[in-house]
Amino acid sequence: MAKRGDGERAAWDAAMMTAESATTTVSATTTVAAAATTTAPQDTRRTQAHALLLAWYAREGRATLPWRHTRDPYAVLVSEMMLQQTQVERVLPKYQAFLARFPTLAALAAAPVSEVIKEWAGLGYNLRAVRLHGIAQQAVASASGALPDSLAGLLAL
Repeated sequence: MAKRGDGERAAWDAAMMTAESATTTVSATTTVAAAATTTAPQDTRRTQAHALLLAWYAREGRATLPWRHTRDPYAVLVSEMMLQQTQVERVLPKYQAFLARFPTLAALAAAPVSEVIKEWAGLGYNLRAVRLHGIAQQAVASASGALPDSLAGLLAL
């Protein structure tokens, strides 16, 4: 099974090979070659890579992914756990269903681990679901009942 990003990696490698050329065109109106006349070679490559990455992002439309439109730490945590070694296309329906079944950290913590694994089915690596359930239980048991807002607090979970 291909890992998430294999196609993206090939596209990036091809784009970087194209970036070696001083005449790489990012769009009909933007030519990266203009930067080459005013900056050092290292800065030119960085500018080219930056422009290519932004063009790829605009072209691929990944801005429509649901976890890019939330600032809810719980929903972001769920997406991060699901996306570990799992293709985006496989995660999309499971992400929505998981959040519908366990809409809050407290709901996830209160659920039996067997129900969490059942909802996780199809994503593989069920230990991620068990760990996510454990994180929810620890966070809810803490004084705040929410995910920590510091790196040290998150790592402690």
